[in-house]
Parts: sequence; C-alpha cells; structure tokens
Amino acid sequence: ISFKNGIWNNTTNSYNSAKLKVINVPVLKSHYNYGVTACVKNYMGVASQSLTDAHHRIPYGALGTEIAETRFPTLTILDAIWVNANPKESSPDCGPPTPYEAASFTNVIGASADPVALEYWASKYILIPAAIDKGYVAYSSLDPDYIPVTPGLTESYHNYLEGSMTELKKAGYQVTMNQSEMNVYLAQPGIW
Repeated sequence: ISFKNGIWNNTTNSYNSAKLKVINVPVLKSHYNYGVTACVKNYMGVASQSLTDAHHRIPYGALGTEIAETRFPTLTILDAIWVNANPKESSPDCGPPTPYEAASFTNVIGASADPVALEYWASKYILIPAAIDKGYVAYSSLDPDYIPVTPGLTESYHNYLEGSMTELKKAGYQVTMNQSEMNVYLAQPGIW
C-alpha cells in the first residue's frame, strides 16, 4: 500500500488509487506554536520532519500541500470528547503536551468530508466555548478568525489554517473556512 499511489495490484503491476480510502482521526487540542492542532495538522506525521522540515513550513500552507500531494482524506472524524482548551496566551498547560487533568470534557465527535471546515467549526464552537467554561478570557490563539499573531505563537491559527486551505483549493479540493458554505448537523447522544 502506498499512501500516495494506492493499493498495489500484482496482476497489472500498478497501483490502484481508487481502492484506498483514508479516514483521518485527529484529536482537538491547543498547540503552543500554531494555536490549534486538529484535522489538518494531524497530517504532520505523514511526512518525514528530517527530510522535509515540514514543521517550519506550516505557516506557508505546507500541510495543505502535503495533504494534496499525498492523499486527501475520504472522511475526517474529529475526536473532541476530551479537548485541550488551554490557550497559549492564558495557560501554562497549552498543548500538545498537556496533563490529563487539564483537559475539558465536551463529549463531542465531529465528522466531515472537508477537514478544513470541520477544524474551523470545531475550534470556534467546541474549543473556544470549552476555554470560556474554564474561565479563560483571552483565547485568540484558538480563534480561526483572529488574524494577528498571538504573542508566543509561530503563526496565527487563522493564517496557518487559511494557508493550508489555499493550497488544497489550488489542488482542486473543495474546502472552506466560510461558515455560509458549511452544512452543520447536530445530534444528541442516543438520538439518531
């Protein structure tokens, strides 16, 4: 199996891209360099840091390029049951290395064919409310609409996510940070 090319067929001696489906399963949490890590940044482990220096290229849309050049997920399922809602500017427990006792229980799982839209929506409507519930009054590092760089971050969360979205759009993928282009359906546990 090649993440980029698909499943090898011994009969045709070629890869079949259509047979490989990727389900991206990230966790929603704050991040000490880029504000939030979730659906898009979950691809960080796909590329070799030592070969690509991908961490330092995130502000320029590198993760969007990586997703486009490897394999766009068929579905993204975001684990937001327990989240790290500790913003960079307000908490010494900003993620990803956060102790379990600093996590917030939200009991939410999200799913989407668009990883950018899911991450945008989840940071705005799950992570920020969880930060507010914890008593934080400063949480711009978690805000997908906040453009300036929050002090201490490498890049604003908005700019990193927008850069990734732009790269994916250039590659022909339908992704968005525009809420008017999102269809959101909510269900209570046990009610389907």
